[in-house]
Amino acid sequence: MSDSGTNPETDPSVMDPGDAGLLSELRLAVEAADPVPPRLIETARAAFVWRTVDEELAHLQFDSLAGAEVLVRSDTPSGVHLSFATAAASIEVDVAGNTILGQVVPAGATGVTLLLGSGRRVDTGCDELGQFSFPSRPSGPVRLVAHQPQGDVVTEWFTV
Repeated sequence: MSDSGTNPETDPSVMDPGDAGLLSELRLAVEAADPVPPRLIETARAAFVWRTVDEELAHLQFDSLAGAEVLVRSDTPSGVHLSFATAAASIEVDVAGNTILGQVVPAGATGVTLLLGSGRRVDTGCDELGQFSFPSRPSGPVRLVAHQPQGDVVTEWFTV
């Protein structure tokens, strides 16, 4: 039994390490016999982009560090405030210490998802005022998705 609690002998989602070589050979054989046309790959990539067409992109409106001089003795700022907005909603974000705090305006969002550059997702709820928090701040590129009844609002990528 592995550390994750799954049994590789009975769980079909766990691949036997011995099968990796066989799968590699099969992939090469299929690619040689029937390669995917480049036009089909382009079409698939274009279709993939449309998966989020219903989301509204919130653009950065304010960054408290924009234009600020970086202090030589401080390797990280004490905090930053960001504001993202669409025509219908805004997402206010404060990054301080190990915490990301924010508010979706107008209130009514059912929750917020923090998307990390690694592909990992962290979900949290919103209170009646639209406020949310992520107590464990990651480092690197992130974006927020506010889940609202009229549709998701997604911020641009920003670095924390």
